[in-house]
Amino acid sequence: PPLHTQYYVIDTTASMADSQTHLASYNIAAPVTYHRGGALALTGLSLVHDGGRVLFQPADISLRHGTITGLVGTNGCGKTSLARILSAKDLPGFPQGLVIEYLAASDDEEYLAGHFTEEDSLSLKPIEYIDLRIQQRSEQLLEQINELETKLESIDEVDEDEVDLEQISDQLAQLYDLQDDVSEKIQREMHHALDELGLRKYEDKQLSELSSGWRYKCRLIAAFLTHPDLLIIDEPSFLDESSTQWLVSRSKEASNKDN
Repeated sequence: PPLHTQYYVIDTTASMADSQTHLASYNIAAPVTYHRGGALALTGLSLVHDGGRVLFQPADISLRHGTITGLVGTNGCGKTSLARILSAKDLPGFPQGLVIEYLAASDDEEYLAGHFTEEDSLSLKPIEYIDLRIQQRSEQLLEQINELETKLESIDEVDEDEVDLEQISDQLAQLYDLQDDVSEKIQREMHHALDELGLRKYEDKQLSELSSGWRYKCRLIAAFLTHPDLLIIDEPSFLDESSTQWLVSRSKEASNKDN
């Protein structure tokens, strides 16, 4: 039988002050399955909005590692709701260790405050914001590496499971490579991205002084450079031609690198 769950979904309108809370019911036929380096699979997921309006019927969703997946649909069909379901990691069986970066279409201070205090987020400059996000990711990777190394050491040599050993070793190798990328190459990529997206001229401005469009570009750069396991971009906004080209190129590069 389906696993019935309910969540409060925030529908954000023009401003946070106008936000409304709606109760939506999500049903899923089986717990989420995930294999690192493989696919995140959701079976029989459906969404019914408050009032009984069906946003989408039971559907099977598979997000494979190293691929770009596009979700296309009419307004109000549940695309953003699905993105929020994934980013919340509340579905039964969802891997809590999966690092997800959710870049919402709306520009609000809650996004920045989610990583720093509200006071800090308002006073940060673009480079400071991106750099701190990268530092946070680097610390997170170090914690993951330490946990896996401890797990590897704790496996009894007599009862060792060769499959588990191989999986842990592969995961460690991936994390080591990712940590090297984040710690060594990202600074160069960050400055290149600032130039490509036109943020260099605002590098001395605080985020609170920038328009929604420039703050979005700042968030976009940070989202890519932190190398999450799953990056969700909900309706890329505020992008001119050169910024769009950067987004497409960076997406392809990230996908090819993970294959």
